[in-house]
Order: sequence, then C-alpha cells, then structure tokens
Amino acid sequence: MLMEHTYEIKFARELVPQPIVCEMARQFRDVMFNIDHLSVSKHDALMRISVVGQGASLQKAEKFLLSTRAQVRSVGSRPFAGDFPNVPVRTLAVPPGESPIHRKIWLTIIGSLRRYPLFWVLSRRYDITFNIHQSAVGDPVSILCLTLWGLATEIEGAVRFLREQGVDVEYGDISTLA
Repeated sequence: MLMEHTYEIKFARELVPQPIVCEMARQFRDVMFNIDHLSVSKHDALMRISVVGQGASLQKAEKFLLSTRAQVRSVGSRPFAGDFPNVPVRTLAVPPGESPIHRKIWLTIIGSLRRYPLFWVLSRRYDITFNIHQSAVGDPVSILCLTLWGLATEIEGAVRFLREQGVDVEYGDISTLA
C-alpha cells in the first residue's frame, strides 16, 4: 500500500545551496515527492514536503533526509489516494563537445499546478541538477528562483517541459546569486 508521509524540514544557512530534493529523487527511484510549502532565503529555508512510496522505501528516504543535517520533523502520515505521474523514459543524446552549463530561472506557478510534483518529474525526466535559491509561496501563486546545471540540451528540455505544463519561466542572471 502506498503511504504519504509529510515532513517539515528546516535548513540552516550552509544547507540552503544544497540540491537535497534533487538528490533524493535520484537515489530513491520508487519514491515520489511534492513540495507542499517552501520559504527560502539566502539565510535559511523551511520546506514542507510530502513523500509517497512503500514502507521500506519511505524509511530509506526519511533516513536520507535525516542525514542531510537539516532539522526534519514528521508532521503526518496517511494512505496515498492518488497515482504516480507517468514519467517518460528519456534517452540522453549528447551533442559532440557539449559541456555542462548553469542557468538561473524564475518560475511562476499558479493555481492547482502548485500541487503537481513538478520538481520530482524534473528530477526523473531530465539529467539536470537544480537548487531552489529563493521562493515566495502562497495561494494561488508561487514564485521560485532556481539554478539548473547540466547539458544545455537537458536544461532547454526542462524549461520547455515547465512551460508546456503552464509554468511561466524567465531566465535570470547567474552572476547575481549569493
């Protein structure tokens, strides 16, 4: 039976730049997550995340979260009533000579799209790493600043995917990140 565990995670200043949710998605392929709430500044971060999976997988994901040095507190558990989104398998075709790049993007996510596990899908579908640097999350609008790094073709694919889902994506200046 699929269960949904909800955690509140507080990140200290030195942990804010770490791509923790991206790494969790890579390590635990049979666990889905969604960021329910997020408040990020360059000083600290507070995240509420729902993690969905089977018992042993959920325990491993929780152990991973605890290993990050963030303050992790369980705030609930219940049977999961939904379905995992279908994430197509991608084949990575690297153009000759392409090397990794960094891109800063601003996302504006409106309405019910905020409840779709966009970052989990990005982690599974594209060979990129991302980190959330700033956020303003409210109902019905969330605004987030991310840095993506990976091959340009993968980053372009991720941006195209976000736009296809209805997310407004704007590029920012990478040199302005603290």
